[in-house]
Amino acid sequence: MKQLKKRLLSTILALAMALTLIAAIPLTAGAASVSTLKDAIEGFVHGGEGYLEAETSYNRVTVTGIVTGVTNHLRLFIDPGVTVVWKARYSGSISDHNYMSMISLLDSGTFEVASGGAIRNDGTDSTILSSGTTAINVSGGVVSGGGSAAAIYAQETSTVNVSGGVVSSSGMAAAISRSGQGFLNISGGEVENIGSGSAVYAYTGSTVIITEGTVSARSRSAIQASGANTTVNISGGFLFGPGTAISGEEESGSVIRYYSSAPAPVIGGSAVVCGWDKTSEAPTYDEGSATDLIVSTGATAGWAIHPVTGDFGVVYKHSAEDYGGFFRVEGVTVITAAVPEASTAGMGNFVRNRTYTPGQFSDVDENAWYAFNGQKMISTAWEYSLVNGMGGTIFAPDAPFKVSEAIALAARVHSIYMTGADLVQGEPWYKVFVDYALNNGIIKAADFPDIDRPCTRAEMAYIFCGCLPEGEFAHQNIVHDLPDVSFPNPYLGSIMMLYAAGVLTGNDELGTFTPDSSMYRYTAAGIITRIILPETRKSGWTYGEGDH
Repeated sequence: MKQLKKRLLSTILALAMALTLIAAIPLTAGAASVSTLKDAIEGFVHGGEGYLEAETSYNRVTVTGIVTGVTNHLRLFIDPGVTVVWKARYSGSISDHNYMSMISLLDSGTFEVASGGAIRNDGTDSTILSSGTTAINVSGGVVSGGGSAAAIYAQETSTVNVSGGVVSSSGMAAAISRSGQGFLNISGGEVENIGSGSAVYAYTGSTVIITEGTVSARSRSAIQASGANTTVNISGGFLFGPGTAISGEEESGSVIRYYSSAPAPVIGGSAVVCGWDKTSEAPTYDEGSATDLIVSTGATAGWAIHPVTGDFGVVYKHSAEDYGGFFRVEGVTVITAAVPEASTAGMGNFVRNRTYTPGQFSDVDENAWYAFNGQKMISTAWEYSLVNGMGGTIFAPDAPFKVSEAIALAARVHSIYMTGADLVQGEPWYKVFVDYALNNGIIKAADFPDIDRPCTRAEMAYIFCGCLPEGEFAHQNIVHDLPDVSFPNPYLGSIMMLYAAGVLTGNDELGTFTPDSSMYRYTAAGIITRIILPETRKSGWTYGEGDH
């Protein structure tokens, strides 16, 4: 009996200890905090009109709703491992400097502004303030401020990540201000100051890393950095700001400004840094020109009119990238170069003005398929004064055709078609041709940062497409598809257009084009001949089989 009591007592003690241990195990931070956050968000008295709703999951709180006229500060304590996803539209005016923000983020969780979300403060305080180790992620939507404090103000070791959306300031403070030993990572989206401040201000040992996206300011530097341990590393994206300098310096008037012993910024990769040395309050620029623009090494930029929206701005490109971008600039006017009167234009302006003598070029085999006893490519182009030799009796038919030569040939054809007059080269020899091509829309400023390299066949198609009005390339072939040219080749439209017009014929009956291979001088002569003499173009062919 005593032993039974002992066993029963032992069992009770063991059960009590187990219950004590179970009670000592805390609930997960996420499970506890998301409920608290939901109540805090939905019960917050914001002082405006509308309401917020919060939907919870294990470690995630998604906020939706529409609230306007906000006058009170919202403080969010976000536990580690918990993410608040903001998809609500929230706006108002916070200016009393009590908590220094419309939304204050505390503790160590994550606050994400996602697509569809918007947080706008028209007052003088910050829109979002973070401290501790809180992370602010902007993947979409809008965060904007307009006063004397930043739209996003990150303190201590908190991190800011911008991968999409817009962070904007219209006031004297930065769009993003970053202090303390934390990071600002920009990998997409837009960070802008359209007022009198900078787009990014980093100090007290902060680290700024930009790999993609747009950072711009209208009145001050796009990026300002101060402090001995503050670093700026830019390997991609587009930076735009006023001034003549395109890298940091201790003077104002630069796209990137660093001072107070901050190290010089590191700019490399495919980054495009563009300074605008504005000479008047409302300047007017010619489309394709680079007037008042200064760009970083390896990049090009020029004034442009957006083909869809009609906005005025800058088109830019880095030689390390296949594609560039367009950046809208307020306060400028971009005009298209005047086109000569139509009465002077026409195919009749192309005339034979010299006679080719077989054998005049010692390195041309006149029995070759492209020569005088073949398809007369070189001789015809020479007789129309569109191509010349390389000096003396040398033509170099197999030499690669450079981008500069392709631009020059297209510019000459365009000028003769429009006015009946050829262009006169200057110094350097290609400048007048490149300027003419830019001013007449044959190419754009950001197309070819390096024009001294061999031109590919695809690039040739793009350049040559602009040498005549589109109406002169009448379709006489059906082109469903080509064996080796397809989307997303940026020159697909130009290639298909020249095949349909019979200017391009391909390397075989299927129309194989080899778009990435180099152009040669004899090929260029043949293609330009078909362009100016429509009767020599190929017709009645069908390429591809269309939809099955």
